[in-house]
Amino acid sequence: MTRCFRTSLFRILFLVMWTSHAPSLLGQQSSSYHPGQLLVQPRPGVAAEVLRQIFSDQEAQEKEEDELAEIYVKILKVPADKLETIERALAHNPHFKFVEKNFLAAAGKIPNDSKYGSEWHLAKISASQGWDRKAQLT
Repeated sequence: MTRCFRTSLFRILFLVMWTSHAPSLLGQQSSSYHPGQLLVQPRPGVAAEVLRQIFSDQEAQEKEEDELAEIYVKILKVPADKLETIERALAHNPHFKFVEKNFLAAAGKIPNDSKYGSEWHLAKISASQGWDRKAQLT
């Protein structure tokens, strides 16, 4: 695995884990998610045909362009009125590591940190570009 790939994978994994497990840090409420979307991560070795059959049985639609391939997470489109039921069913299926709603992320405040220049990791993940983007949207 190349260093660039590992770095990119770490960034993506960090952001996914942080946004999905710390919604209050992002200023979002627990009900702030894409209606009709679930994020699922199949366990290694589960055949594509098995996944297609599970998704079909649950009325879930998977599209290749809606996949976070770097971390093997699929974005499923499901009927919004059946979101909770499908989430529970897939979460109890042993073929998946995790199943969760596709939460919306919202930026917090721009940091007022006098030591920003010495925090090398923020530049590596382009944090300031995210803050700049947030400032443009507000």
